[in-house]
Amino acid sequence: MSLIETLLMQSDEGRTALRQQTLLVDVSEKIWSELQSQNVTISELANKLGISKSDVSQKISGKRNLTLKTLSDIANALGHDVNIELKPQAEKWIASGPVESIPKSKLIIKPNSDIKISSSWSDIRKAA
Repeated sequence: MSLIETLLMQSDEGRTALRQQTLLVDVSEKIWSELQSQNVTISELANKLGISKSDVSQKISGKRNLTLKTLSDIANALGHDVNIELKPQAEKWIASGPVESIPKSKLIIKPNSDIKISSSWSDIRKAA
């Protein structure tokens, strides 16, 4: 775990911010991955969504707010649905002070199926 992650984990606000960033990065990575696997450009996705190329790029990159509506629209444009799964926080997320590992939220995209967001301890990113 980086020094910044360790420091963030020492307060409720920090843990919340870290969980938010982790989710945003994971969602963005899955969308980019799906665009690449389907050979879809940002311009093509923007045309399907009826919004500008820069707007799409900024939302996927996290520079602008990616709403659930926009996530659903992106998934639909790529031939997917979105399925969000909430799970109880693991003890290490709740505990204060430095932790050894954090759960990694994941977004699973399968062709012609659901996009699934989950946070699970089965995919723990071990601290370096």
